[in-house]
Amino acid sequence: MSVALLATLSMSPAVTYEAEAKAWFDEGTEQAIYWWLRVLPVTSQMTGVYEYLTLDKSVSPPPAGNDDAVKAYARDVDALRSAEHMYNIYGISASLVRTDTETWKLSAAYLNRAAEIGAGSLWYEGAVFDADAILEYSSIYESIGNGNRNTQEILDEAVRVSADLKSAWSSTSYGGPLNIELTWNGGSTGACNERLALDFMTLATASADRNIVYLTKTATKDAPDTARTIWAYTTTGSITPIAPGAASMPLSLGANDVGSLPSGFYKLSPGVYGGPFVSAVGEDAAPVKGSAGIIKDNEYGYITAQGDGVSVYWKGAASASSTLDFKITGSSDVQTSLNAPLELVSAYASYMDRLTALLYESASAAQVMWTISAKAHQSNMLLSPSSIIPHLTNVNVSPEQAYALYVLALDQISQYNTNHGELLKDGVTKISAQSLDLYCQGSIYAADGTAIAENVIFTPYIYVKDWTLYSGSMNTMTQDGLAMVWDNGETAVGWGGPSTTDTYASLVLDKGAYMSIDEIHYKGELVPSLKLDVVSVEQIDVFKGIEWDRQDPPKVMDASTLIMIILLEAAAIVLLVGYIIGRYEMYIVALVIAIVALVASEWVARIALGMG
Repeated sequence: MSVALLATLSMSPAVTYEAEAKAWFDEGTEQAIYWWLRVLPVTSQMTGVYEYLTLDKSVSPPPAGNDDAVKAYARDVDALRSAEHMYNIYGISASLVRTDTETWKLSAAYLNRAAEIGAGSLWYEGAVFDADAILEYSSIYESIGNGNRNTQEILDEAVRVSADLKSAWSSTSYGGPLNIELTWNGGSTGACNERLALDFMTLATASADRNIVYLTKTATKDAPDTARTIWAYTTTGSITPIAPGAASMPLSLGANDVGSLPSGFYKLSPGVYGGPFVSAVGEDAAPVKGSAGIIKDNEYGYITAQGDGVSVYWKGAASASSTLDFKITGSSDVQTSLNAPLELVSAYASYMDRLTALLYESASAAQVMWTISAKAHQSNMLLSPSSIIPHLTNVNVSPEQAYALYVLALDQISQYNTNHGELLKDGVTKISAQSLDLYCQGSIYAADGTAIAENVIFTPYIYVKDWTLYSGSMNTMTQDGLAMVWDNGETAVGWGGPSTTDTYASLVLDKGAYMSIDEIHYKGELVPSLKLDVVSVEQIDVFKGIEWDRQDPPKVMDASTLIMIILLEAAAIVLLVGYIIGRYEMYIVALVIAIVALVASEWVARIALGMG
């Protein structure tokens, strides 16, 4: 900070010691002239001397080394910077969440296809349709849950910008008077003593007959504590795995560590709970929506989106509001985050609505596939009803409509194949070994041991769950899949590709079929095993390797210290000039300046600031 700026800031709240006199100018003009006199070279020293000579000695001036004006300025800087920081982080986060919401729309086709394959894999004669079980088997809950978990952890890290501001301020020499609170129309959390934070979560409202949720366990070692927490907003409650005979975990009012619980379906006792949930899709599913928990010291509440605003639950009461803001007081001007928290809460609520809609759409696709399999008394993973169902934002297609659309489309597909199938087969070309990332040599059998293809070179394909192949052993299919036979052969060592396409065969393999594999060739190398890794949404390490802390607080340097530094620098310059020009008497001048800097900097600062 320059000397002129420091002088200006220091004088702004100071007591005026001048004798009363009739002003020549209006107060604003007088202050402007006085400011320039204080900052211009030469006139600033003259003004300081004049103030010293006309000072009211009966008033005890504050020491220059304890300048309250500088601390007030530091509070103003910190409050403004903190508010801007919150506005920027919350605003950018809201935009990113909205972008993710739009991107998830494009995943519907992939998730629906996975649901169809899962339904076909789990269907058998007499089985009862269970959408939750099919979507879990198809890894859809895992992908949706991981996607939501990533978003929650990113937001929880981002909003730490406001979490410990009060503690950070209290640790400085100037920030004690600063306070922060969360406000809404007609309400507030009140100023916190240490901590005020938001925890982005999904809110489940459980009743006696609608109480099932899917919980996603964190898979990252550096996840925040909130990632392993269920917030109970009821006095007592419990969470119980749906497996028969499973033990319940009690949930008490406030935060509950559930880090030991694996991902899966759970039953909640009646009440309201916040945590890493996604919606189930059965008739007993508890309503789930995106929300943000409020954590103020040892008090808790939550916020949900409501129309264009929010509903805030605090101290046992809910209130609707069109605003949601952090407010900082204790500086010259009240600072706010300009309603950015409301934008982020609304964006996250829409994000969770999109994920829930994807789950229900996948359940609908699974139901259509299940119905076709039941009517035909046989499943076939090549069928894909969702491939012809339009994705319209304002027109829903029910499972019954989708069934009719696809069954009638199958007839047209059959006619098309009758008319053009042979021509299409003529277009099949020979495949070289170099073009295949993976091919195996061995035999393929049905679940009952019937040989489907023996001593062939083939590539297996799976779609919904990871699967590892091992050479020299039986590999049983854990899901429906395909095997593309390329050629016949006792070995694939040295194989360059089929000599004709007549050996091609596409084999639909039901769950339980198995392969006796003698050789696995992967990217030109013979390998003992290979994991087929299905594309899915994985949990990430949020901000891995990045230190996520607020900016350093403003540095408050008192006037006496600044004057001492300036005088010491001046002494060094005088000493250097004396050495260069050979004037050794200047050494004495430099020594005197240095002594003044070390001994009388406080007195010099008071004179410079007109404080005596």
